[in-house]
Amino acid sequence: MVLAVSLVSAAATAQEHPEGVVFVRDAALYFVPTEGKTEAVELGSLGDDAGPVTRLTASPGGDAVLVEYGDRVALVSLRGPSARLRVLACAPPAYFDHGGHRVACTGPANRLAVHELEAGIHRLSDIVASQVKGFLDDHSLVLVNGQELWAETLEPNPTQRRLAPHLPTNALLIGPHGHRAVGVYPPLRDHKSAAIYGFKLDGEGVRRRLLAKAVPVAWSHDGEWIAVQGERVGGCLMRPTGGQYKCWRRFDALSLSPDGGYLLLSKPADGDQRVDLYAARRDGVHPDAPRLIVRGATGPAVWVPATSGSVADRP
Repeated sequence: MVLAVSLVSAAATAQEHPEGVVFVRDAALYFVPTEGKTEAVELGSLGDDAGPVTRLTASPGGDAVLVEYGDRVALVSLRGPSARLRVLACAPPAYFDHGGHRVACTGPANRLAVHELEAGIHRLSDIVASQVKGFLDDHSLVLVNGQELWAETLEPNPTQRRLAPHLPTNALLIGPHGHRAVGVYPPLRDHKSAAIYGFKLDGEGVRRRLLAKAVPVAWSHDGEWIAVQGERVGGCLMRPTGGQYKCWRRFDALSLSPDGGYLLLSKPADGDQRVDLYAARRDGVHPDAPRLIVRGATGPAVWVPATSGSVADRP
């Protein structure tokens, strides 16, 4: 499937787009800048037979978005004068490497499929896809080995090393620089509830408790902040090392701006199954009221970094 829709009305030129949000409305994808009063631009329809979109992931350079819906993975390129949506030959979950050069997802017979975006190459590896939890860096994957986390290089003769001697029970997220991770663990030591813990991927994995009755949602691209959804506190911005956070009750956390300066939030629209999207600013002593970005989304949304046309378009 290849769809092309002009991005000119949403960007400064036909070869770049500003910082913005890609979101789902019904069975289509839209882009809206986070600053100014520009209207949302439709990027393309996913088709009448498309299953519900379960996750959107922006590339670090802001030039593409991964779309997971049903048993499909699609790549939406945001470079050039139009957006193009291509269905990849694999199934969710899907991950960008840290440079945005590769996508890893599940291929036939539960083997890991790796898409080299710049070269347009698709290949299967011998790695079991269900063991993969993301990229450690541009050349290594994070794998589950029993109850431990390991790194394995993407090479003809792969090497392995242990990252942590424990495995979260839920919501493991690998940091964008491959140094840290966060995840949900059951009650440890004298605590009575499950909580988010952060830890280094240094082989020892000493855990630090961050927030109880909550799950991590996303990292900022600079690795300094995480978006968190709390059972009682709502959507939050939090340091992955602990000690600093800010929350907005009655909102759900979706994504972060690249520098963690803003948290993308959603809130149910009045009398409808739709949600409205908001941007909440991190700075300030007390949480400011979130700013409305768009009304009437019907699925996931992700904050997309600004980009320019200085790098060659990818297939």
